[in-house]
Amino acid sequence: MRSAAVIALACAGCGAPAPMVTAPRFGGQVVTSERADLACRGPKDAPHCELTGRYGLLPSDEPRPAVAASEYDSSVELRAGGQALPGEKIARSPLPDDEANTRPSASWRRYSLPAGAREVELAAVLHPSPRPVWLVLPAPLARHWFMAKWIGLKSCRYETDGCVYDIDYVPTRPEERLPGAARSFATHLPEGWQADGGTIRTGADVVAPGGPFFGAGPVVWPKPEARWFSGYELFAPYWVAHALALEGHASELWLAPSIEMTTPMLFVLPSFGAGVGLPLRLSPSLRPGVRLQASLAWPLFSMRAELDLAPRDGAPGQLALLGRFSL
Repeated sequence: MRSAAVIALACAGCGAPAPMVTAPRFGGQVVTSERADLACRGPKDAPHCELTGRYGLLPSDEPRPAVAASEYDSSVELRAGGQALPGEKIARSPLPDDEANTRPSASWRRYSLPAGAREVELAAVLHPSPRPVWLVLPAPLARHWFMAKWIGLKSCRYETDGCVYDIDYVPTRPEERLPGAARSFATHLPEGWQADGGTIRTGADVVAPGGPFFGAGPVVWPKPEARWFSGYELFAPYWVAHALALEGHASELWLAPSIEMTTPMLFVLPSFGAGVGLPLRLSPSLRPGVRLQASLAWPLFSMRAELDLAPRDGAPGQLALLGRFSL
């Protein structure tokens, strides 16, 4: 374990600083063992994490001082003998060379350990914010921004590696540990999350809910006419859109399932999609068809081109240029 172990939990999309927690500082060579455990649960884009540290100590006949610090969205409690210890807020670590003093927002507290204490437990509750992913909006959010906001989804759920958070755990100081002191750090994570070299990756969601859409536009070939449509699409995996739409033009009514590969939206550059569909005419008579389609999508609005390859009143097919609104 390094002198300042960094655990990067996977979530992408916000940019708040990483919460930090220090092991207690005892001011002397008294630590016989150190064990830290990080456990996380909850949704990928808003996890609840708990850091528990257990520190074996040489017993003392008199009360012993200790200090510990936390930073940003974290809270810390120190316990001895199963009882929470009252803490007094102080400005900084009394140890002048303590590396945690370089953290400008660290909140330090001083405790008094009872005489004879052989173990101290640190309990910290952490609510980390996602690591930022600048200028990139995955297709499910780029195409259905309102739905994602309503459900409360963050874009990190649909990044390749899923969501990434950073948590800093600063362990006990080397000069406070006895020679040969046992030390360990372990993570306890939901199924599917992976730890790799200090980074925990949640992995992308397999399915994104997508949302409803509607729109209209002109048929430009072989003869001008108007077309309207409405439907719903979801994403599985997050870069493949599966849609089902009801369409109408002239005196015809069509049901159009489709599948479309999509790219994320990059800064102001739209999300691009290309795919195929199998439109089925419902009235005035049943008639199957094949569709090639492409789209450029921004939040709320997209432009589409659809080429239907099906005989229509003697014409080999139909080309439509459409505008679409997505919720």
